Amino acid sequence: MTDNDSQLSQMMTHSSSSTLLYLLPPCLIFIAFDAAVRITQRRSRTSSAPTALPAPVLDDDKDAIAQRAVEECKLLAQKLKQERRRSAHLQRMIQKQRNFAHHRERLVAQASQSSSTSPSPTRSSGTATPTQMKNEAPPKEKEANVAFTAFCERLLLQNRIWKQQREIKTLRDSLSSSKSSTTSSAFQTFCDRILIANKVWKLQKEVDTLTQEAERLKRGRVLSIARAAKKMVLDVQKDRLTEDFVKELLVELDDCKKAMASLREEHEREIQEITEDWRKDCRQLARQVEILQLAQQAHSMEQLLANEAESEMIQRIIALQEAQSATCYPPEAYADFYSDNGSEIELDRLSNMSTSTCVGSGGVPTPLRKLSFGENPTAYETPSKPRKVVQPSPLRLNSRNSMSSFTMESPKTLKSPVRKLEEGEYVGFSFNPIFFSKLASIHDDDSDAGSIRSGPRTSTPYRGSSSTALGKRMSLDSMTTRKAQWRF
Repeated sequence: MTDNDSQLSQMMTHSSSSTLLYLLPPCLIFIAFDAAVRITQRRSRTSSAPTALPAPVLDDDKDAIAQRAVEECKLLAQKLKQERRRSAHLQRMIQKQRNFAHHRERLVAQASQSSSTSPSPTRSSGTATPTQMKNEAPPKEKEANVAFTAFCERLLLQNRIWKQQREIKTLRDSLSSSKSSTTSSAFQTFCDRILIANKVWKLQKEVDTLTQEAERLKRGRVLSIARAAKKMVLDVQKDRLTEDFVKELLVELDDCKKAMASLREEHEREIQEITEDWRKDCRQLARQVEILQLAQQAHSMEQLLANEAESEMIQRIIALQEAQSATCYPPEAYADFYSDNGSEIELDRLSNMSTSTCVGSGGVPTPLRKLSFGENPTAYETPSKPRKVVQPSPLRLNSRNSMSSFTMESPKTLKSPVRKLEEGEYVGFSFNPIFFSKLASIHDDDSDAGSIRSGPRTSTPYRGSSSTALGKRMSLDSMTTRKAQWRF
């Protein structure tokens, strides 16, 4: 009995542990195979599906997907709780069976010990069967009844054990199936979570890219609008500036036209004035030319008269010198005569009597005079007796370039060299200032001594001619300087 009980208990314990050990590897293999098959199916689906751009996900779709994922997670959590409860219940049942088996072994051991020491009380105490009521049974029957009861009890226990083993098997199968389902569901949920997370990440990335593109488009639109506005403003400014410029140009053109017209009128007026001035100047020049011609004729007449007067004066001087040579004075008289105490009037008179300007003087020529081609040098012989001739000092004349009338100054001393008269027939222009200045005639009139006047003293008309020449020059300068110029 004890051997059978121990064998049964060992079988129970070994069967429970061995079934778990034998069932775990195939379950894991099946789970791994199922996961691999599902992954390959998903990959084939993703590879076979056309690579199209994902549709834009809206906020409502995102909320719905998130709610579904949360609900699925809640359902999976509930399933896990249920499976955990079932597994805990199965573990309790298995533990109870193990405890019952150990208790049965203790009971068998106690029964064997009690049967060896006191079989009657043990039998009476350990068995509670209907044979205990029969006190009148013989001991052999009692032993047979005990063996039969033990056998029945063993059968009953064996049946119970078989039932429990069946239940345990069914529970283990259900546990393994529940575990496999839980593991598969957990793996599936994990994969779904990963896929959902990937999808959410992709969708988030797409949303970010779409938002960035939308922002870029907005910025581009804003920039394009700003550029278009700037362009429009610049175009408007250019149009306004061109209009203003054209208006200013038109105004300037009108002003220029008016200025050109006024300048033309002024130029025509100036040309008319210049022509009138030119005509007036031409008339004045013609008059001045006539005056100059008349003055030249008068000058030639004056020159002829001057030559005649000089010739007469020289003849008178020669006659006086001959008369004075006849009556010679002593040397003291000459000293007094040539003293420096003479009057200024006499000195002026002597200075005015110049022999260098004598024209047509007849007499003996000086040896310094040049002879003509047909003249004989022996014809003119110097007199044997020298004559004392009054030798006046030369004139101090002003420059003849000035256009004013000539003035004459009387010398203070008689220290200049003596000039001799050239007695010969010579006709030419006279440079004697007696005939050109008014001062000499005034001095001659005021002198007390009776001086010899050599004819009428007239002033030359050079002043008028010079004034006409100056007027002509001024008119020509004015004609040249008053040229009108075009001004633009």
